Amino acid sequence: PTDWLSNYLKNSIRKNVTDKDLHGFIFENRNNGGQIVIAHSDEDEVFPTRPDGILKGMCEIHEVKCPIVKDIMVNMPAGFKNTMESPEYSVISFQTRGVEMIGALRDVATRRPPNWVLCLYISNYDLFTKTYSRLYWNLFFTVVIMLGAVLVSLYLAWNASRPLEGLARTAEKIGKMEFNTNIDTNSKILEIRELSGSMNRMKIGLQSFTRYLPKGLLNTLFETGQGAKPGGVERKVTISFTDIVDFTHYAEKLP
Repeated sequence: PTDWLSNYLKNSIRKNVTDKDLHGFIFENRNNGGQIVIAHSDEDEVFPTRPDGILKGMCEIHEVKCPIVKDIMVNMPAGFKNTMESPEYSVISFQTRGVEMIGALRDVATRRPPNWVLCLYISNYDLFTKTYSRLYWNLFFTVVIMLGAVLVSLYLAWNASRPLEGLARTAEKIGKMEFNTNIDTNSKILEIRELSGSMNRMKIGLQSFTRYLPKGLLNTLFETGQGAKPGGVERKVTISFTDIVDFTHYAEKLP
């Protein structure tokens, strides 16, 4: 007579809970102090068979084929054996043949007749193994994403540092007045492209400047860190005039 309740319980669990290892049953507290199981989500594995071969839709605790149900009845809080005094909700842990289990009990009628209690149970292994599996997968994907981010960062840093190293070498050569190095101004990075353009203009300016001043003088200014400025210093010098009036006329008569 309670087949519909077992089917409803099974369909409710399958519809609302993705974990197929979760099971549930409902038992009723009798006025004589006994309990009777009236529905189970896997009734074929719990209820005994009558002599006529038909499944017995409800049974007392000692008739139940599933040892887990019996262990729940033994380990549940005493208050649930009388739903008129039971707590509304409780979670228990117990062992069945060496397997750690966890169960949840709830007063269906909320302390009103009929005295029904809903019990859900699942093994710790089935409950937490899947949780740990998801956690491990999440950690795996997190590590993969982090490694990918590091590789991308290294690649971007390498692309940025390579032209900077080239500009540093070019700047060193320009400081030595060597203008035979070409400066690449086609970088994909805006700042490097602007820096390359500025260095190229500086190179052109210095190269033009060397047409009016010796490179040695410019190198001296660079080495001393002093710029060219108006002014001078007093020195004792010897000056040779190489173009004296009538020099050839007089020189060709001298020994």
